Amino acid sequence: MTQVSGKTVYKGMGVENVSITVYRQEPPGWQKHIETRSGYHGSFVFNAGDGNYRLVARTEIRVGTEQVSMEGTVNNFRIEGPGGRVDRVVISLQATP
Repeated sequence: MTQVSGKTVYKGMGVENVSITVYRQEPPGWQKHIETRSGYHGSFVFNAGDGNYRLVARTEIRVGTEQVSMEGTVNNFRIEGPGGRVDRVVISLQATP
């Protein structure tokens, strides 16, 4: 297993309590691997084996006086090799329509 760590951000600032769903590419398509949440300053960590992954982050945050739905993705995230670490994965959040 490889330990993956990163951060969820909006306009360069870490965002806490973001729901992150990690999908692994397996026949017949993308399968849910794990769900986690970002913590202090948007940091998150999870473990995954070799494979191709997709990370999807979702939350609602207050922007001015409004609650805005936000989403961010990292596509085709590849993990190879016998364990170790992958650091500094950044999921940038954007307002969803």
